[in-house]
Amino acid sequence: MYKPLVLFDGIMHLKSMFDNNDGKLYIAVNGSGCVVLCDGHYSHVINAQLFKLCRDSGTDIKLICLPAGQTDKLQPLDNCTFGCMKVKWTNYKASKRLDPSVEMTRNTFAGHLALLCTTEASRFSFEFEAPLKSGFKNTGIFPFSPETIRATVDKKLAAQDAPALPVLTKERSPMKDVAEILRSRVPGDDDKIDASIESIVSIYGGHKSVAETVVAAAGNAFSFSKPKEQKKPKDQRLALERGRKFLDTEYVAAIKE
Repeated sequence: MYKPLVLFDGIMHLKSMFDNNDGKLYIAVNGSGCVVLCDGHYSHVINAQLFKLCRDSGTDIKLICLPAGQTDKLQPLDNCTFGCMKVKWTNYKASKRLDPSVEMTRNTFAGHLALLCTTEASRFSFEFEAPLKSGFKNTGIFPFSPETIRATVDKKLAAQDAPALPVLTKERSPMKDVAEILRSRVPGDDDKIDASIESIVSIYGGHKSVAETVVAAAGNAFSFSKPKEQKKPKDQRLALERGRKFLDTEYVAAIKE
């Protein structure tokens, strides 16, 4: 099995991306474009704002939507891998939350992943190789098996019913009316109003439950228990070949050169 690849958006390779990788992961950057695979939820398939955002981004972004209701049959990671990984990753983050010596940012993600996909390296480690191979095999993608796909994917692929509720966004009415009401009640706090609008849109669209939204808001309100952010040393930057994958040893050699 190939080493996992962590692909960052941008054009610069940062030293923090390679920290604690120990040769277990490839790192690459890509500022030119990407392919986004979505499930068949109507908010992805019928979303003019998303299409416009991709078109106007200045990069080559391709959207591919899997047939509705078939994600667990066509997506190898969803089939076998994500369930176990999500639980252990969530518990790992919670255990490190109050440790000021541990930096958990977008750039240091690869180092944490390298630790967790090493069997028995941590009590939060997960078996990475076997579930991944099983996922590709179960979905008939690798080894490629048309018979498996025909046997598992719904042959009827019933058309997704159009949503009964209108699609809401922050910019569209009636959310504009809601924003005006909030501004009259909470004057001068635009950040709080924007956060409230985001929560309403998420609940209305079915992306989050009311309980999840309340818990998240409570966590933000009582975030005083978090350790104070410490001043971080300046991150080393190096413009290497975009799209090419590098190990941490290759990055160190490039810096020395």
